[in-house]
Amino acid sequence: MIDEKSVKRKVLNNLIRLLKISSFNSFFIWLFILFFLLQSNAFAQYYNTNDRAEVTLTIEPSSYSITTDQTVDITGTVTLTPDDETTQNNFLNEKLKLIRINPDGEYDDVIVTQPFINEEQLQYKYEGVKLPDNGVWKVLVCSENSDTFVKENSDTIEIEAKKPAQQLAGYSILIEGRVSGDAGIDSHNLTANYVYNKLLNRGFEEDDIYYFNFDDTQNGVDEKPTKKGILNAIKVWGSEKMNETPAPLYIIYVGHGKKETLFIYPDTINASELSDALNNLESQLNTNAAEEAIVVVLGANRSGSFVNALSKSGAKRIIIASSDTEEVAYKGPLAPDEKIRHGDYFLYEFFKYTDKGWSIKKGYEKAAEKIATFTENENGNGLNNASAGNGQYFDKTAQHPLLEDNGDGIGTFKSLSSTEGEDGAISSNLVIGVETPTSLLELTEVTDIISLESGTSTPELFAKVNDIAKVDTAWIEIVSPNTSLTNDADTTEQQIIQLPGFSYNDFDESEDKYIWNNFIGNENFDNFSMAGKYEIFYFARNKDTGEITSLMESEVYKNKEGNTPPTSPDVISPTGGIETAVAWTFDWEDSADPDASEESSEGSKNAASLTEGITYTFTISQSSTFDSIYYRQKGLTDSIATVDKTAKLYDGETYYWRILASDADGGVTIGNAGSFMSKFTNYPGFIKGFIFNGNSNEKINGATVSVSGTEGSYSTAKSGSYFLQLLSGTYTVSVDATGYEAKSSKVYVKALDATTRNIGLDTASTQPASVSGKIKDYKTKKLLEEVTITVKKADFSKTTTSDSNGNYSITDLESGRYKLTAEKNGYKKYKKNIKLKAGQNKEINIKLSKAK
Repeated sequence: MIDEKSVKRKVLNNLIRLLKISSFNSFFIWLFILFFLLQSNAFAQYYNTNDRAEVTLTIEPSSYSITTDQTVDITGTVTLTPDDETTQNNFLNEKLKLIRINPDGEYDDVIVTQPFINEEQLQYKYEGVKLPDNGVWKVLVCSENSDTFVKENSDTIEIEAKKPAQQLAGYSILIEGRVSGDAGIDSHNLTANYVYNKLLNRGFEEDDIYYFNFDDTQNGVDEKPTKKGILNAIKVWGSEKMNETPAPLYIIYVGHGKKETLFIYPDTINASELSDALNNLESQLNTNAAEEAIVVVLGANRSGSFVNALSKSGAKRIIIASSDTEEVAYKGPLAPDEKIRHGDYFLYEFFKYTDKGWSIKKGYEKAAEKIATFTENENGNGLNNASAGNGQYFDKTAQHPLLEDNGDGIGTFKSLSSTEGEDGAISSNLVIGVETPTSLLELTEVTDIISLESGTSTPELFAKVNDIAKVDTAWIEIVSPNTSLTNDADTTEQQIIQLPGFSYNDFDESEDKYIWNNFIGNENFDNFSMAGKYEIFYFARNKDTGEITSLMESEVYKNKEGNTPPTSPDVISPTGGIETAVAWTFDWEDSADPDASEESSEGSKNAASLTEGITYTFTISQSSTFDSIYYRQKGLTDSIATVDKTAKLYDGETYYWRILASDADGGVTIGNAGSFMSKFTNYPGFIKGFIFNGNSNEKINGATVSVSGTEGSYSTAKSGSYFLQLLSGTYTVSVDATGYEAKSSKVYVKALDATTRNIGLDTASTQPASVSGKIKDYKTKKLLEEVTITVKKADFSKTTTSDSNGNYSITDLESGRYKLTAEKNGYKKYKKNIKLKAGQNKEINIKLSKAK
């Protein structure tokens, strides 16, 4: 049953949010209403659950132990109290959700089904459920709260998914690229050899790796790269190997690239040639071999341009590109005692993660996340928010790796799905190789956010690892304020991010942590003298393998002399320990910059200027003192955040959250903290994104966003962003903005997931629209005069009255959506939502009914 206190808290939070935009006098009105509601018996009766049926769910798997390449059926019964024909028939319309939590505590996609009646018993069944990661999974089934039923969860069961016995790891064609003059070949050779050794480590036989490298004196190299040799290896060697003993084939390239071109000087291979080779290979495969995946991994600039050409509907292909079509890729970090960087950082990270025995899906997601962090900069990908090939990203990341495995030719960045038909479904079930996962050296903890006042120049930084016995060296690389990367349209080689680095200068044996407190001696760094935000990247190197850990990062803020920090970004909702779903929307007060100097014509500072340049860091902790960080989002420009399944919030756990606001001059303020308890309940999902000008890519502030099946609408924030929390299902999102043609987009919202949908609007035609018609009495058909007709939208309204013949007309209207009303004393008010196209003269005849 619903806790009355939690309902009251929810009402309180909503009222407080309304008070933000209310006047002083309104405050007392709302306070009175709130007091009345909280004391009223009607309030308690309204939320009484006595007239709602209670639900009991059982759960039973077809097996408690499967292999990761198998599926399991989940079945159960539904018992209602009261249990009669009416409640059973009503429950047939309810949705039941299957929650799967993998061995690492991460939520997999929520699966939705509806119950059925079998022999007078309500039942449910999930068929062919995948548990693709090796280890013990937690599984439960949940119903939702509704006006008719009280939500309920089944017991949580555990199912073990074991790695299947495999005789063969697979086959690989590994290719090193080159251009005339051999620029960057040492870096590409380093990474190609790294991948080769990773394949061996994962159980690949030497004879099952066809290695093309320009230095054919190295171990494992079969021949120097040529177009003929590579295409022949795909069509002939690949088909022979797969037919003889079916297993996946991995085609891996690291080297130079440009749009639809890979360089193997003096030859090149273009996208259509590689596509033809794959088609030829598949045409030769026998039935068993055709069931195996073909994986193409391209570590090159603009490699996303290959995705559409290599994708094929109905084929079992996985296409992975290091960067999108219009983007450069980047090389890796550099240890202080080394001279050569890895040639493609994404490839390096991807094969490091897959060496842990992770699925391709999970390895890609983790690697893409690290690349997004490493390449974050003020210039983003250098395209001024134009499409990078796969769409607009509206973020500050320079490089967006893509994965495509559903055959639609459109890659996905970072967040994949295991649901059939979506990118990630095939790759979630495929692990590279067969050997026991490698235990990697990893960073486990680094310094939290540090704020320095203008007279302070030396912070103390630290890092911890999972095994200090494996550490050869540890170092940091520092990104100074306002660092920008350049997207060179002509370069074919991955770019270098030149950052000042510092080896650790102390080690705390009592806490096993590496310490940095001396930042003098690097001519490219001025000891935190500049005001603003510094990004610190931490690395360590394995002394046995030479492998560099995946980065961890923290921030140092240096305040400018005389700068006043932002106002406090205090929490609004959730707070007070209120219960939420395990995915939720968080809201806090806008923070303002007291030093903002822009003023309106009346001499007062306007809201836009006060909040301009303010960014937020959103933090969740399991501790009220925030001595450990559980989850974090950075670089937020709006005072709202959505938290989806990636946060890994668990049922019945209490969490604490707070906001840090920062300005461009390094001033920071941490707001008060809120608390909440996450629960397995209702499982909302989210739609979020940006509304922008489809021609200029400028974000549109104040656009109206409405969603089918829901009441009200949402106005985009100053950044052009919107955030919607909805139950799972298919919705139509409609957008309207002054001066633009209205646009709609169909979106499927998945429970616990955030779906990003950026919508570009076309500029409206200058040709005006109009609406006109006649107004009559509904019964007598008499023409009515002096009826007030109004058309209204967001920040615009226009009014006219009908003449003696009942005619009305409103002209010179922009295209878009309006609400039309007609009012006359003695008659009921008429309301209608209308949509006007540019140049349209819409005729709407109105009949008014007498008021009772």
